[in-house]
Formats: sequence, C-alpha cells, structure tokens
Amino acid sequence: MNERSLPQRLSTSIVDALRARGHIAVVRGGAAALARVLEEHLDGDIDAIVTTLEPSQGIDGEVTDTIDDQGTVDQRVHTLIQALTQALLSSEHVEDAFADEAQVSQEILRALREGLGASPRTSDAAEEGPARLRLDTLGYLASMVAHRAPARALRAALDRAAQGVGCKLNAYDPELREATFSLSEATFSLTVADPEARLDLEQAVLDELTDLVNANLVTLPAHEHEVQLGAPVPAALLATLKPRIDAAAARILRRGGCTATWELRDGHRLWVAITPMSDTDATDVSQRATLLRADIEALLRAAEHQAEPLPTAPREKPARDKKTNAGKTAPETPPRPATSRSARTTPSPKASSPKASSPKASSSKTAVRKTSPKASSSKTAAPKASPKDTTRKSSSAKAATQKAGATARKAATTRAPGKRASRAPKG
Repeated sequence: MNERSLPQRLSTSIVDALRARGHIAVVRGGAAALARVLEEHLDGDIDAIVTTLEPSQGIDGEVTDTIDDQGTVDQRVHTLIQALTQALLSSEHVEDAFADEAQVSQEILRALREGLGASPRTSDAAEEGPARLRLDTLGYLASMVAHRAPARALRAALDRAAQGVGCKLNAYDPELREATFSLSEATFSLTVADPEARLDLEQAVLDELTDLVNANLVTLPAHEHEVQLGAPVPAALLATLKPRIDAAAARILRRGGCTATWELRDGHRLWVAITPMSDTDATDVSQRATLLRADIEALLRAAEHQAEPLPTAPREKPARDKKTNAGKTAPETPPRPATSRSARTTPSPKASSPKASSPKASSSKTAVRKTSPKASSSKTAAPKASPKDTTRKSSSAKAATQKAGATARKAATTRAPGKRASRAPKG
C-alpha cells in the first residue's frame, strides 16, 4: 500500500463512519467528492498521523490524547483534525449536519485510528474478492428499509444502485441484510483497488433506499413523545397562533429531513410524532418536543402581553364657556298671515238684525283696541322716539280707531235699509 492509497482509504473511512452514525447527510452522489476534499488535507500530514495515532491507544480517547515526548506531533494532529472538521462541515457536498463540531472531531479521530489499525494485507485480500456491503452499516434509514422493504422492491433498488456505478449485484442475504457486488476490473469500469469505488457504491445504495421511502413503498416507524404545557390554551387563542406554531414545528421537528406532526390535546398536552431519518433523529425526539413546548409558551406569553389593555389617561371635561349661550337667540316663530285692515274691522255679512250688529260693532272696537298694543310692541326693537312723537302717534291711533268704528256702524245701517235699529226704552 503506497502513501497515495492510505489518504484515500482514511478519507473514505471518515465519510463512512460519519454517515453510518447519522452525523451527516451527503448530497446525492457527493460521497466520493467529499472524500477527495478530506484527502487533500491528509496528504501533507500523513507522516504525523502514522507515527502518532497508534492502534494500541484505542479509539475512545479525546482529540488531545495523541502526545509524544516533546508534544509537537500532538499539536500537528490536533490542528489536522480541526482542519478536517471545518472542511467537512463547510463542504458543499454535505447536505446537513446533525452533530456539533466536537462530536464530528471525535468521530474523525475514531475513524483515523480504526483505519490505521486495519492490516494492509488483510485489506488487500478483502479487496481481491467481491465487495460485501451490510446495509445496517449505512445508517438508520438503510437499516430500517432493509428490515421493512418488500424483498422484490429491495433487490430491485440494490440492482439499480449497482448499475449506476458500473457494478453488478451478485446476491443478497435477507437474514444478514448483506449485498454482494462484483467490482471486477475486467468486466466493469471501477477497479477494486480504488477506494472511491466502494464509497460511490455505498452512496448509490443509500440513495436508492431513500427513494423507496420517498415513494411510500416503505414506511419508517414514528417515534412519539408527549410533554405538558404550563396552562391550558383556549381554543380561540390556539386557532390564532396555529400558523406560527406550525412554522416552529417545521423548524424544530422536521430538522434533518424528518417527517413530523404535532397536536395539542386537552389544551395542555403537547403530542409530537417524528419519523427519524438517522440515529441522531431517533435519539433526540424528546429534546425536540421540549424545544417546541418552549416556543409555544413563548408565543402564548407574547399574545397575552399584546391582549392587555393599555392604561389611558382620564378624559378632561371641556370648560364651559359662559359666553357660549350669549349669542344664542330663541327659535323664530313662524310669521302670522298678513290680513288687511278692512278684514279686521269689517263685520261678518251674516248679521241679520240691528241687535246682532251692535255687539259686533262693539266687539270690533275691542278688537281694534287689542291690536293697538301689538303694533306698539312690535316696535320695541326700534330706537326710542321723543315724547312729542309718542303723543302725536297715540292721538293719530285714537282718531283712526274712532273713524273705523263710525265706518262699521255706517256699513251695518247701509246693508239693512228696511230695518231700523230700535232702541230699548229707557227705564
């Protein structure tokens, strides 16, 4: 095994380990490209890895457990692992990461030690024969599909995966869930000595098994969990907040491509069901339910705060202006219909006797007298007249009244010529 094949094998083992444990999701057909990115970082420091990471140290140590007498090589290995971690997490070939940076670094250290512990002779002997691939080692999704998929659909998916990378499916053992592929250089385009051939094959198999799930040919098990809210949520408030809760559930529960649903039972019991796509998804269902509960309670507090009425200052009564009613005038009375003086003084034509005419004449005088004050009262708004003018006007009014009475008596006598008014004898 030359130095060129060692970085290839180590980078492939890193990608395989991270995918098998569900720490990363690789884009379709991107596993080999991701391994080449890691290989570029391994080329320059392969000597430090070989001389420092001895298999006898085990695989459970921390990243800083790789030390020598001077401590210089340990720093080189630590720097290399950090560089590999950053390159992997920032690569465009990684669709999503389900572990933090420390977990990824620990897994890279584990994969490097396992890769160095493998015997080169044993590895070469294994590559001479057909490639054996156990589906349980490809991660949670591949293992679940291998358990649940119909035999015919599973074998067809494995056959399509082999043809996609230029291989051939020789056999599949349903009890061991192990597939055997031919990687003969004489027959197919990929050689058994190329570590990228196996990596491409694993990626193709995983993609085909994922397609079975997406096509609803295989149903993955759902993990359920229930948590209690602090207080019951009114139905009206829940209906108002449901779109925002749905957005929070999509962000928290469906992380990593999982399918999930939620329900608020009895107003205070939050029930969630998550269909995991990896081992990490299957182990943190309860944590995601707790995070969703925290988001719901935060939304409830914000809604209650917005519903509280704001304090308002008492309204001051406007000061009443004494002058507001000063300019107001009484409502105007409709004007009386105008009547002529003759209509007011002329007696009714139905008078048939002198006895009836006398009272009417006297009443007409009375009516004339009653109209005199009205005439004077209507002139109250006029400017004050002098005493001489007042005396002259009163004498004129008196003369007019006397003349009107004489006219009325003359008219009554004229209309009844054959009758004379008889005077009652004096007692």
